[in-house]
Amino acid sequence: GSLQLNSNTSSYFVGGGKVGIGTDSPARPLEIVASDYNELLFLNADDIYSDISMADTGGSIRLRSVGGEFQLQTSGSANSAGVAGSTTKLTVDVDGNTGLGTTGPITLLHLAGSNPTITLENTAGSEDYQIASQANRLDFIHRGAGTKMTLNSSGQVGIGTTNPSEKLEVSGSISASGDLYLDGGIYDTNNSLGSSGQILSSTGTKVDWIDA
Repeated sequence: GSLQLNSNTSSYFVGGGKVGIGTDSPARPLEIVASDYNELLFLNADDIYSDISMADTGGSIRLRSVGGEFQLQTSGSANSAGVAGSTTKLTVDVDGNTGLGTTGPITLLHLAGSNPTITLENTAGSEDYQIASQANRLDFIHRGAGTKMTLNSSGQVGIGTTNPSEKLEVSGSISASGDLYLDGGIYDTNNSLGSSGQILSSTGTKVDWIDA
């Protein structure tokens, strides 16, 4: 059977395992239709937080309002009404900061974890890139082809190397189409600056300082 209640402003229908609010023909277990309200559902828990939990055969999620913050929690426990063992994966605080892996984001986007990584996937092509925070450096990665550039905690940049020892260290050839200005010395293959009056000479595979 079914039950239908009507008032001057609302109608309620219960039947066939479905509940309708504002409709007498709900197509889902719970369907709300309201032409005069943008806010269809308001939950007010007399506690420090308010939850909505959902579960299926593969796991569970919980949406939580706590202190004006929004949290998304997940759990691998299937069909668990209490979302047992759930952990917070995403937080949006009252200032609009979003945290992934942290419940205390300090910037608009804050990632926390072991070597947190951002992946940029180009769906129009096959080239994907990543930015990864390692123990003491930031890596710029061509996915599948390794790290291409590194910035370490000392402010040193490596291209083709993840362990730069100078402000800029390049492993490989460098090509320039403009002028090169130096306010320092040039070291040869023997790690020598040479002496006054010497010139750089190519041996075909390297350069040495030699007497003019």
